[in-house]
Amino acid sequence: MRAPAAVGRDAELAQVDLFLTELRAVGGALALEGEPGIGKTTIWREAVDRARGMDMLVLACRPAAAEAKLSFSGLSDMLAAADQRAFAALPGLQRSALEVALLRSAPEGPALDSRLVATAALSLIRELAQHSAVLLAVDDAQWLDAPTAGVLTFAVRRLEREPVGVLCAFRPHAAGLGPLDSVERHRVHRVRVGPLALGSLGRIISERLGRPLPRPVLARIADASRGNPFYALEVARLVSHDPAAADARLPVPDDVRTLAASRVRALPRATQRALLHAAVLAEPHIRAIDPEPLAPAEERGIVRVDERGRIEFSHPLFAAAISASASAAERRDAHRAAAAYVRDPEQRARHLAYGATRADRTVAAELDVAAELAASRGAPDAAAELIELALERTPARDGDRRAERLLRAAGLHLDAGGTARAGEVLAQLLASATAEPVRAQALRLRATLESRSDGFSTAVGTTLEALAAAAGEPSLAAAIELDAAFYLVGLGDVGGALRHAEAAVGRAELGGERGVLADALAVAAMVGFLNGDGLSAERMARALDLEEPDRRRLPFTAPRLIAGLLLLWTGRLRDAVDTLVSLRAERIERGVESEISTFSLYLVWAYLWLGETEHAAAIAAADAASVALLGDPAMVALTRSAEALVSAQRGDVETTRMQAGAALAQFSQLEWWTATVFPRWALGFAELSAGDPAAAHAALEPLTEMLPSLGLTDPVGLVFLPDEIEALIALGDLARAQPLIELLRRLGQAHERPWAIAAAARARGILATAQGDLDVATAAFDDALAAHERVDMPFERARTLLALGRAHRRRKQWSAARAALREAVALFAQSGAPRWVQAARTELGRAGERTTDPSELTATERRVAELAASGLSNQEVAERAFLTVKGVEANLTRAYRKLGIRSRGGLAGALRREDEPVA
Repeated sequence: MRAPAAVGRDAELAQVDLFLTELRAVGGALALEGEPGIGKTTIWREAVDRARGMDMLVLACRPAAAEAKLSFSGLSDMLAAADQRAFAALPGLQRSALEVALLRSAPEGPALDSRLVATAALSLIRELAQHSAVLLAVDDAQWLDAPTAGVLTFAVRRLEREPVGVLCAFRPHAAGLGPLDSVERHRVHRVRVGPLALGSLGRIISERLGRPLPRPVLARIADASRGNPFYALEVARLVSHDPAAADARLPVPDDVRTLAASRVRALPRATQRALLHAAVLAEPHIRAIDPEPLAPAEERGIVRVDERGRIEFSHPLFAAAISASASAAERRDAHRAAAAYVRDPEQRARHLAYGATRADRTVAAELDVAAELAASRGAPDAAAELIELALERTPARDGDRRAERLLRAAGLHLDAGGTARAGEVLAQLLASATAEPVRAQALRLRATLESRSDGFSTAVGTTLEALAAAAGEPSLAAAIELDAAFYLVGLGDVGGALRHAEAAVGRAELGGERGVLADALAVAAMVGFLNGDGLSAERMARALDLEEPDRRRLPFTAPRLIAGLLLLWTGRLRDAVDTLVSLRAERIERGVESEISTFSLYLVWAYLWLGETEHAAAIAAADAASVALLGDPAMVALTRSAEALVSAQRGDVETTRMQAGAALAQFSQLEWWTATVFPRWALGFAELSAGDPAAAHAALEPLTEMLPSLGLTDPVGLVFLPDEIEALIALGDLARAQPLIELLRRLGQAHERPWAIAAAARARGILATAQGDLDVATAAFDDALAAHERVDMPFERARTLLALGRAHRRRKQWSAARAALREAVALFAQSGAPRWVQAARTELGRAGERTTDPSELTATERRVAELAASGLSNQEVAERAFLTVKGVEANLTRAYRKLGIRSRGGLAGALRREDEPVA
C-alpha cells in the first residue's frame, strides 16, 4: 500500500480535492502559501499526482533560483508534456513563434512580439483542453522567469470556461501571486500551509531517521521548529548525531539558515565547492561537476543525483545556504566555471557577467548578443535585464556605447510593459551627453510615454525636440514626423498634421527605408483626405505595395488600416469591412490586442452603417473584453466608444451614457480631441432616439463649436452633424440649424459623399416640415432617397422614410405615408433599432394603419414578460397568467426574440424601451 505522501495535511488535501473536482467544470486556481520548509512542495507534488490519477494533463515546472532570469525556462519545462499533435493544430504563425521561444527552431526575421508567444501558448492550452482537463502547476513560483510568468498571466486572464486550472506554490510576502494575480479573486482557492502537529512531526522524523525520538525530545524539537517539518528534521538530525544537543538550547526557525549552512560547512571543502558549482547552474549535471566530491553531500541527503546524472538539492534552502556561505570570490569562480560549461548564449553571458570583477567590453558584448537572442524569442523583459547587466560591465570611457545600451534597455522595458522603468532609463540617458540620433530616438520614446500619461500636447512638444535632433537621419526623422502628425490630428490640428505628413514623405524618400516610406505615404493620404484634398489612390496603392506589416509604429499609421478607413469614409462599406475583418483576425492571431481597438471601432461604425447591428455588437463586446485586460486607457476608451455606438443603436440610453462618459473622460485627459467625436456622437444619437433633443444637443454642441478649429473639410469629420441638426430643429432653433445643413450639403457635394448629400437633403426636408412648407419638404426627402440609392445604409434610408411619412401624413396623403412608414419599420427592425421601430409604428398608426406588426408583443406575451421581469418564477407566472409552465416558456421565448434580448435579466430594460417611443 502506498504511504501517505503528505503526512498531517488532511485539511489541505481536502481543499486540493475540491479544487481538482471543480476544475473540470469551471477551471479556477489554487495557491499554496507558506514559509520555506513548511511543506508546500509536498502538497504540490501530491496535488500533481492526484490530478494525473484523474486523467488530467499536467503541465508542470519547478523553477529554481538559478533559473529565475532565464527566458522561457519554465515554459519549456511545462510544454514538454504537451502532445505534438496539439502543436501541429496551431496556426502556422503561432506554432513558429512558440518553437522559436522554446529554442526548438532558430529565430528568423524581426524579433518576436511577446504577445504573439503568449497568444500561441494560450491557443495551445485551449487545444489541449479540448481533449482533457489541464492543470498548469508551478512550484516555487517566486522563481518563475519573467517571460514565462508573462505568458501564463496572459493566458490565465483569457481562459473562461475551459477545464484549465492553475496550481502555484509561493513563499509568503512574494510579490503578488504571479499568474494567479490575473484570476478573479473568488476563483482562487488560497491554502495557507501552516505548522504540523506534534504527532505528524514525530512520524516524519521517525521515517527519515529510521527510528523514533523520545517524546520529550520530540516536544522540544516541535517547539523549537514551530511545527516547520524541514526545520524539525534538521534539528532532529543534529540531536541524532549529538545526543548532548538535546539538553542544550535548540535552534529556532530564525536560525535555520545558519543551521543549514553549518551542515554544509561540515562537509569537505571539495564537496562545498562542488555544491556551489551546482547551485549556480540552472540545470546542474555531473558532466559539469566532478561527481566524486558530491558523494558526502549525497550521503547526508543534501543532494540527489538521478539516473540521468542530474543533480537536485533536496531542498532549495541548501542551495541558498551554500551560496550565502561562499565568499564573493568563490561565487565568481563558480560562475566562471559555469560559463565554460554551458552552451546556451543567455546562460553563458549571465555567468560571465556574474563572474567578472570589473568592466569588460567582451563580457558586455556577449550580453548584447544574449539580449538580442532573448528579444528575438519574444522575451523583452529578459532582454532588458541583460542589457542592464551589459551596462554594468561597460567601461566608463565608452560613452557612446553606454548611451546606445541605455536606449536599447528603455525600448525593451517599454515593449515588456515596464513603462516606469523605461522612463527612468530614458531620464538617465537624456541627462547625459549623447549623440543626436540616439537622443532623437530617446526623445521619441519619451513622447510615446507622455502620450499615454501627460497628454498629446506634451507629446507633441517632445516629438518636435526629437525631430530637431534627428535632422541628419532622414528615415528616423520621417518616422518622427509621422508621430507628430498622429498627435496633431488627435489635438485637432489637421493642417499642422498635413505639413508633418508631407515632410515625412520627403524625408522617407531620401532615407530609402521601404517601411517608413510606406507609412508616410499612407498617413499623408489619410490626413490629406481629412483636409479635403480627396483620396490619393496612387499614393495609397504605392503605400500598400511597400508596406512592412510588422513594423513598430503608433496607431493609425499602418497602410492597410488606413486603406480600410478610407474605404469606410468614402462609402465602400463592404470593402471596408472585408479589409478591417482581415486585419483584425491577423492581429488576434498575433495577440496584438493594443491594435484591435482601432479595428473594433471602425468595424462597428461600418456594420452600423450597413444596418448589421448584431455583427457590430459581437465585435464591440469581444474586443472590449480583450482590450480591458491591457490597462491602456486610450485603447480602452476606443472600445468603450464602439460599445457606446452599439448601445445607442439598440436604444439603451443608460448604458450609452455610462460607456460614452467613460470614453469621453479618458480622451479628454489625453487631449485626444478628435476621438471625442465617437462617444459624443453615440451619446447625442442615443438621447435623440429617446426623444430628448435638449440632451442630444448638449452632447453634440461641443463638437460643432470645435469644428472651425479642426480643419476637417471632408464630411466624414461631420458624421455627428445630422443628429445635431435634427436636435436643433426639434428644439425650434431653426436659425442655428440652417447653416449647419448648408455646410453638410456643400461638403457632401464637393467631395461626392452620398451619405452626406442624403443626410443634408433629409435635414432640409425636416426643416421645411417644421416651417410648414410641405411641398419643399417632400421634394427634399425625394432628393435624399435618390442619394441613398448610391450607398447601402439602410438605417439612414429608414430615417429619411420616417421623415417623409410624417410629411405625407401632414399633407393627408395617407397611402403614400403608410407606404413610406411600412418600409421604415422594416428597415429599422432590420437595423436593430427598437426605439426607431416604435417611432415609425406610432406614425403608421396615426396614418391609419391598423394591422398588428409581427414584431409587437401580444397582450399575453407582454403580461408574461412583465410578470417574469418582476422576479417571479415560471411556475408563479403560470399561476397568475392562467397558463401552463410550458406556455409561459413559449411566450417568454417569443418575447425575448421580439425584444432583442436573450434572458429574463434584460426584460425590465427592454420593456421600458418598448414604452418609450422616439419623439
